[in-house]
Amino acid sequence: MRIIGSRIASIGGSNLGRRRLFSDGKPPSSGGGNANPTPSSSSLSTYEEQYKALENLDFMKASKILFSEPPKKKKFGWDFHLVQLFFACLPSLAVYLVAQYARSEMRRMDAELEKRKQAEAEKQAKEMERKNAEDEAAIASNPAIVEVKQRLDQLELTLNQIILQNNTKEKKEK
Repeated sequence: MRIIGSRIASIGGSNLGRRRLFSDGKPPSSGGGNANPTPSSSSLSTYEEQYKALENLDFMKASKILFSEPPKKKKFGWDFHLVQLFFACLPSLAVYLVAQYARSEMRRMDAELEKRKQAEAEKQAKEMERKNAEDEAAIASNPAIVEVKQRLDQLELTLNQIILQNNTKEKKEK
């Protein structure tokens, strides 16, 4: 029924589409009533009009309907499919772009960290050189400190030798 109704509407040439469903046969007045019917009521009235047109169907109209081509349906073209593909790929693209941004930020932060570490190491090396220079200057200025340091070094060597001898004796006894 729906196909025949749409074919009747596509053939045209009759005044079937001009009649209203609940009218008294008079043409609609432009002054009163609902000037802008809602889309659902207009589609309902056209359906009803098409259904009523089937009551007045004769052989010639039926043959025209049967042998005429149905109205062509609107096809979605490549543009629609490309838009759909774009929207389907959009979340993945967003994730990819965020990951690339994060990767570049990580590289930048790593480079800054390396620079800080290198500056810190240079600062510590300079500090150690300065302390060593101060110690050498203090030792060179006082000969008594140099003599005490030499004696401490000799004591440390003899103490290490005694510890090694005791360890070897204990291992032999076991």
